[in-house]
Amino acid sequence: MSWNDPNKLWKCKVCGDIIKAKDMLKAANPFDPDDEILGCPSCKTASGDGEWMELCEREGCGKEATCGTPLKGGGYLRACFKHFKEANE
Repeated sequence: MSWNDPNKLWKCKVCGDIIKAKDMLKAANPFDPDDEILGCPSCKTASGDGEWMELCEREGCGKEATCGTPLKGGGYLRACFKHFKEANE
Protein backbone atom coordinates (compact mmCIF):
# COMPACT_ATOMS: atom_id res chain seq x y z
CA MET A 1 0.00 0.00 0.00
CA SER A 2 1.17 3.45 -0.76
CA TRP A 3 0.38 6.33 1.55
CA ASN A 4 2.34 8.82 -0.60
CA ASP A 5 -0.64 10.59 -2.18
CA PRO A 6 -2.06 12.85 0.55
CA ASN A 7 -5.44 13.07 -1.19
CA LYS A 8 -5.87 9.33 -1.76
CA LEU A 9 -9.03 8.01 -0.14
CA TRP A 10 -9.02 5.13 2.33
CA LYS A 11 -11.87 3.51 4.25
CA CYS A 12 -11.48 2.61 7.92
CA LYS A 13 -12.54 -1.03 8.30
CA VAL A 14 -13.49 -0.41 11.94
CA CYS A 15 -15.96 2.51 11.66
CA GLY A 16 -16.44 2.77 7.89
CA ASP A 17 -15.43 6.42 7.55
CA ILE A 18 -13.66 7.49 4.36
CA ILE A 19 -10.51 9.48 5.06
CA LYS A 20 -7.83 11.18 3.00
CA ALA A 21 -4.32 9.86 3.66
CA LYS A 22 -3.21 13.31 4.87
CA ASP A 23 -5.90 13.25 7.59
CA MET A 24 -4.92 9.90 9.12
CA LEU A 25 -3.42 10.00 12.58
CA LYS A 26 0.22 8.87 12.52
CA ALA A 27 2.63 7.92 15.28
CA ALA A 28 5.84 5.96 15.71
CA ASN A 29 5.30 2.29 16.48
CA PRO A 30 6.50 1.80 20.08
CA PHE A 31 7.58 -1.76 19.21
CA ASP A 32 9.49 -0.91 16.02
CA PRO A 33 10.97 2.60 15.67
CA ASP A 34 11.28 2.14 11.88
CA ASP A 35 7.53 1.58 11.57
CA GLU A 36 4.51 3.88 11.78
CA ILE A 37 1.08 3.22 13.27
CA LEU A 38 -1.95 4.75 11.57
CA GLY A 39 -5.07 5.86 13.36
CA CYS A 40 -8.55 6.78 12.29
CA PRO A 41 -9.40 10.38 13.22
CA SER A 42 -13.08 9.40 13.60
CA CYS A 43 -13.03 6.29 15.79
CA LYS A 44 -9.44 6.74 17.10
CA THR A 45 -8.60 3.08 16.41
CA ALA A 46 -4.85 2.63 16.01
CA SER A 47 -4.09 0.09 13.36
CA GLY A 48 -1.68 -1.17 10.77
CA ASP A 49 -2.21 -1.67 7.06
CA GLY A 50 -4.84 -4.37 7.60
CA GLU A 51 -7.46 -1.98 8.96
CA TRP A 52 -7.59 0.26 5.89
CA MET A 53 -9.32 -0.41 2.58
CA GLU A 54 -7.79 1.28 -0.44
CA LEU A 55 -10.55 2.84 -2.55
CA CYS A 56 -10.89 3.03 -6.32
CA GLU A 57 -9.34 6.19 -7.70
CA ARG A 58 -12.25 6.92 -10.07
CA GLU A 59 -14.12 9.86 -8.58
CA GLY A 60 -17.33 8.93 -6.81
CA CYS A 61 -16.78 5.16 -6.98
CA GLY A 62 -16.14 4.20 -3.34
CA LYS A 63 -15.47 0.51 -4.08
CA GLU A 64 -12.34 -1.31 -2.99
CA ALA A 65 -9.32 -0.95 -5.29
CA THR A 66 -8.36 -4.52 -6.15
CA CYS A 67 -6.15 -3.99 -9.19
CA GLY A 68 -4.06 -1.42 -10.97
CA THR A 69 -3.09 -0.58 -14.51
CA PRO A 70 -0.91 1.85 -16.46
CA LEU A 71 -3.01 4.42 -18.32
CA LYS A 72 -2.65 5.03 -22.05
CA GLY A 73 -2.06 8.76 -21.53
CA GLY A 74 0.48 8.13 -18.78
CA GLY A 75 0.16 7.53 -15.07
CA TYR A 76 -1.23 4.60 -13.15
CA LEU A 77 -4.72 3.81 -11.87
CA ARG A 78 -5.61 1.82 -8.75
CA ALA A 79 -9.18 0.73 -9.35
CA CYS A 80 -12.05 -1.62 -8.64
CA PHE A 81 -12.59 -4.37 -11.20
CA LYS A 82 -15.23 -2.37 -13.13
CA HIS A 83 -13.02 0.69 -13.58
CA PHE A 84 -9.96 -1.46 -14.27
CA LYS A 85 -11.81 -3.02 -17.23
CA GLU A 86 -13.02 0.40 -18.47
CA ALA A 87 -9.49 1.84 -18.30
CA ASN A 88 -8.23 -0.90 -20.61
CA GLU A 89 -10.97 -0.70 -23.26
